[in-house]
Amino acid sequence: MTHSEALAAVELTGRRQYGVFSTEQALAAGVSYRMLNHHSLPGGRWRRVAPRVYEVLAQPADWRRTLMAALLWGGPEAVLCGQSAADLLDLDGIDRHVVELYTPTGRPHPPWRIHRGQPSTVVMTKRLRHTGALQTLCDLTRVLDADHVERAIESALRQRFVSEPELRAQAALKRVMARRPPGAAPTESELETRMVQWLRRVDVPEPVRQYPLGQARLDFAFPDVGLAIECDGRAAHATPVALVHDRHRQNGIVGRGNWTVLHYTWADVVDHPLDTARKVAEAYRAHGDLTGAVPARARR
Repeated sequence: MTHSEALAAVELTGRRQYGVFSTEQALAAGVSYRMLNHHSLPGGRWRRVAPRVYEVLAQPADWRRTLMAALLWGGPEAVLCGQSAADLLDLDGIDRHVVELYTPTGRPHPPWRIHRGQPSTVVMTKRLRHTGALQTLCDLTRVLDADHVERAIESALRQRFVSEPELRAQAALKRVMARRPPGAAPTESELETRMVQWLRRVDVPEPVRQYPLGQARLDFAFPDVGLAIECDGRAAHATPVALVHDRHRQNGIVGRGNWTVLHYTWADVVDHPLDTARKVAEAYRAHGDLTGAVPARARR
């Protein structure tokens, strides 16, 4: 095999792996150690990104490249886990810049987070090995607080990766699942999960999720006082068509049973969470006075 053919062969492997390849793969393609060293010098074709792992500099950037590099470094038994696995599963509440993986040896490699062991479940997403959803959620409890784990749980339920009974059977998730009303519908976005988390900090009961009203469905509802909350996310409500759809939908809600609908945006819930939750509590108390209902105390 000629020099050019060896280069082409290993870079084809790199293209199939988001722009990275291992030393072992390079040798198998006919690349010598001398060629590896030469082409990874400053200004060369490749760059060493981890021990025995190289990046093809001509390849377009890809967010999965670092994850593949971690697997190549860890070897055939390495498995992405924690926030890396959650990233591949598109779960909410995680830091997508963190790289975590299981390896049999557990040898460290900063800045990656390495866990020693072998997971009980391994699945493939986009050609990347990672832990299954249930184990991923359990692993997240080791590195994230309860609020972030809850956001991941709600998105896993939303995507039907796991069921509520499966989650409640896990000791690692017991504390987070205790927050959740049994049988409650999953939230439909991270924004909705953040909203319900902050409402627990003020004097209102847990709202009913995905409450049906005629042909509409409310994000959250307090049926005892006729108060509803709609979370207007950054993407779903950005276009004129979506805004018109929402306007007709809300007109239908307001016309049924004198419901009052409060709208909150990502900025309201994320940038001013406690102020937003207090406004909901004030509206809840005011509607309780108007309707004669006795507002229930918040469940904690």
